[in-house]
Amino acid sequence: MSATTAKEDSAAKAPPARPVILSCAQPTGAMHLGNYLGAVLNWSRMQDSYECYFGLVDQHAITVPLEPAKLRAATLDLVAWYLRAGWTRRGRIFSCSRM
Repeated sequence: MSATTAKEDSAAKAPPARPVILSCAQPTGAMHLGNYLGAVLNWSRMQDSYECYFGLVDQHAITVPLEPAKLRAATLDLVAWYLRAGWTRRGRIFSCSRM
């Protein structure tokens, strides 16, 4: 068997790549039921079918007047919401300021 054929055989057996979803949110306010039902819950369900990346765009939040300590607290609160919604099954959570 040639090297080319072996590569083609392994590629044919590999599962298809999942589509990628990138979604980000600014940590500027308190989360509420509307956020959960409208977006967070749906994003959590998408992890089984898509390669998901969930971002906390805290650097974008500095366009509104916020105290740095409150912004850090709001960012951690948003991470907690994401984790409680089950986003760690397959999704990846990142913060812009930590990259």
